[in-house]
Amino acid sequence: MELAWQKIEFNNEQIEQLRSRIYEYALQHPNEIMIEDLRSRITPPGEVGPSMAIKDWMLKRYLAYAKPKLNVEAATKNLIEFFKFRHQQKVYNLTFANSFPIEFYQLQMFSDHCYDRHGNKVAILRSKFYRSWPLLDAFVKRGLLCYTEHYDRLFEEGKFPGLVLLFDVTDFDYIRHTNIDSINFILSLQQYYPGVLKQCIAYNLPTPLYWIIRMFQLVANRLFPSRHHMIVSIRDNELDDYIDREQRPQCLNGLLTDKPFPDGVVPFEEFLEKLRSQNDAIIEKFEENEIKRCRQLIQDCQDNEG
Repeated sequence: MELAWQKIEFNNEQIEQLRSRIYEYALQHPNEIMIEDLRSRITPPGEVGPSMAIKDWMLKRYLAYAKPKLNVEAATKNLIEFFKFRHQQKVYNLTFANSFPIEFYQLQMFSDHCYDRHGNKVAILRSKFYRSWPLLDAFVKRGLLCYTEHYDRLFEEGKFPGLVLLFDVTDFDYIRHTNIDSINFILSLQQYYPGVLKQCIAYNLPTPLYWIIRMFQLVANRLFPSRHHMIVSIRDNELDDYIDREQRPQCLNGLLTDKPFPDGVVPFEEFLEKLRSQNDAIIEKFEENEIKRCRQLIQDCQDNEG
């Protein structure tokens, strides 16, 4: 299935206009957009950029998803907002090492080593470990942003045809820990990084929510039989239709063996010390009680998973 931008024939003049406009704005507003960050994603006017599978990916995607489509002015406005967001979130400084501690990987709170039946990269988030606590929520948002940026760069290099997000909501406490702000943050990532995400899969939703989404799918299938569904809801017996068992981690009844953790990730206590030594804002604005709650959650999860 082709993504929308892949069906467009881009005008080189529009691409160069957009390139010039975003650089002009960045040079005039250095406190809003970090020029080094901009250069890392968009080649400056008059320069030859690195060889990529998708040339000028960032410019093409914002032209393709502008409203009206291919409108340079609308694309410029959206692209400026995106790089402002990147500056506020310090995307340029994000690494795996300062996003998640090693326990998050050990508990398989997050996993990204599998591919679906169409070769798309699958990122799995296990909601059972999530709590709507300010510090933990900040860690999760940072990690999601770090990985989204990582996947987007891999997509630009042609490493995979698209991205699938699988939310494993088994045993998630909806009443106590549903966080609208976090949901909006996830939706904003799709807005800021259009053109990569092919599908969101909700796995093991409670029965009422499962059937609401299924009914929408059934109606859509009748009205638009050839249309791809961005959001789907599935249960255990449907997993094989999307991801082979050999490609799934053990937490999804799969056979995929453990993979190496990202370079530089460290245990939670060392993770905190690193953030403190760097005067990281994510630590500075939270009290010790918040840190204790996260520490205890990790310990409880390790005990239960063990």
